[in-house]
Parts: sequence; structure tokens; C-alpha cells
Amino acid sequence: MAVSDDWKPVWAALSDDSLEHRLRYYYWLSLNAPNLYKARFSLLVAEAVRRGKPQIVVRAKEWVAEHGNPPPF
Repeated sequence: MAVSDDWKPVWAALSDDSLEHRLRYYYWLSLNAPNLYKARFSLLVAEAVRRGKPQIVVRAKEWVAEHGNPPPF
């Protein structure tokens, strides 16, 4: 499933906390349904890197590894 670039302004408008929350959610989804959600997760990672805050991605992955469940959306 291709992900449109239309989402880039949406991700750019998120606060760092909101971006991290969505990274948690889409990371969990991408682990469980990679064909559907890996591209969306990649866009969120790109947004964190664009902000110069790759640690947001690391924290999101650690959260999913620790909890095993998706965060409530």
C-alpha cells in the first residue's frame, strides 16, 4: 500500500509528544502487519529525523518492546 506525501504536513504539525505516540502505534502495527503499515511508520521516522530528534524513534521502539501492546490511539 503506497502512502501519499499528503501526510507530510500533518506529521510536521504534530508536537514531539504526539509524534512519539504515533510512532509507538505505527511501529506496533508495522511489526504485526508490515505490508500495510511499514510505509507509514517510515514517514514518521523521517519526520523525527527531519526534526533532528531520532531519539523519539528509539523511545517509541523501546516502549513497544517493553509493553508488547499498542498504545491507545
